[in-house]
Amino acid sequence: MPTVDVKLTDLPRVWRDHLEKDKGALVELSMRVVQDAMEFAQHEVDRRDLVFSGNYTESFMALPRVDGAFLVNVSAYAQVIELGRRPGARMPPYEPILEWVEGKLGLYFQEAEEAAFAIRRAIAKRGIPPQRIMAKTASWSRNLWKSRVRNYLRKRGGTGTGA
Repeated sequence: MPTVDVKLTDLPRVWRDHLEKDKGALVELSMRVVQDAMEFAQHEVDRRDLVFSGNYTESFMALPRVDGAFLVNVSAYAQVIELGRRPGARMPPYEPILEWVEGKLGLYFQEAEEAAFAIRRAIAKRGIPPQRIMAKTASWSRNLWKSRVRNYLRKRGGTGTGA
């Protein structure tokens, strides 16, 4: 399951030394960065119009860890959305595709079933391209993490330099 990690070890040694002395600041800063990363990822999903039900968008979770925080998407389809699906694989499950057809295309009954079958067959044949939402979010959050820590250390009179 793809994650976005915001860790103490991603920072220059001099910054880590300051933050290791203030675990409260570490947790607060890292959780704020991960929560902002969650908003960034959700916006990216909405901007690309990737999902219908909102299940994927609502399945992002920001969680603390000992050395920072991380973002994960617990949706059953998170890995497929992130990494794609290779061509030539089996057809995807029927129910989620049917739900998408009904909601996104407005088709029902036999029309929806026929469309869902055709879409499943096309996905099996051609695959699904990777969206790399979490990869883009990880890159964005690394820059934000360093910027937030730098600003925090400058305000506290720490170095704030070193990267």
